Amino acid sequence: MLSRLIGLIALAAALLAVATWVNQPHASASTPACGEYDALTGDYVVCAGSESQTEGSGSSTAGHSETDPNARVDPCPPMAMVPQPPTDSKIWLLYLPVGANPTDYVMRTQECRVDGLGPLITVVPATSTPPPDPQLVAREAIARLPVPLPEIHFGPDAGQLAVNVPVWLWVANPDPVSASATDRTVTVTATAQLGWVTWSMGEPGAADVTCTGPGVAPELGADLWRPPCGYTYRLRSLAERTAGAGTWPVTAEVTWQITWSANTGESGADRVTTSSMAPARIGEWRTVIVAGS
Repeated sequence: MLSRLIGLIALAAALLAVATWVNQPHASASTPACGEYDALTGDYVVCAGSESQTEGSGSSTAGHSETDPNARVDPCPPMAMVPQPPTDSKIWLLYLPVGANPTDYVMRTQECRVDGLGPLITVVPATSTPPPDPQLVAREAIARLPVPLPEIHFGPDAGQLAVNVPVWLWVANPDPVSASATDRTVTVTATAQLGWVTWSMGEPGAADVTCTGPGVAPELGADLWRPPCGYTYRLRSLAERTAGAGTWPVTAEVTWQITWSANTGESGADRVTTSSMAPARIGEWRTVIVAGS
């Protein structure tokens, strides 16, 4: 009886030892050690004693970020290179967009890599503010252009215009104008040149006259019947035809062709129009035959 009791106690002890061994965690050959990178996933395995502490919070989470409990702590984050390479170093050409200015970026290096291939170099904007857009800077430069209103002139003699006689047309201020605008490291220069002038002559039924360039004043000896830019009136500007004004309203609309270029290499084109009005008094030439002449 006593020997049987001793046997049962021994069996119970053996079963308890087996259960304790089964419940203990066992290391697997496929499980990476803490403090190393997982060769399969590339994740860094944080040791249980490695804690990320938030100063003054009194709390900690082993191996995780306080702001994102699911995020792993990177033991080797990218760091800004100190000092930064010189702005004229060719190394910037390997990482920057075409035309970008090195002063707008920071070069970073990450010394440890899971693939063991050496430092990883990246560039990021120097600030959270995006770099200047040359297109937007160009708009500012164009808005600054001192494009003049056209100065309308008639010829050969503005005081003796008549029906059936060509009227010479020109504007007197056709010179190119330029302006610049700068936003941080981007400078844009815009230039406007007179392209063409569209003339509305005011006479009922008259078609617009479009002339390339500003037109010219008649020179001494010029053929007055063949102006480079002109119009021949059919009707006199009588008071009853012009609501009492006695003149036809002539409008000149000038189209200025704009080109712009930035110091970053970008360029573009645009156009702008200006217009002004001048009255044209149109009379009539008559031939008078005098006896004895």
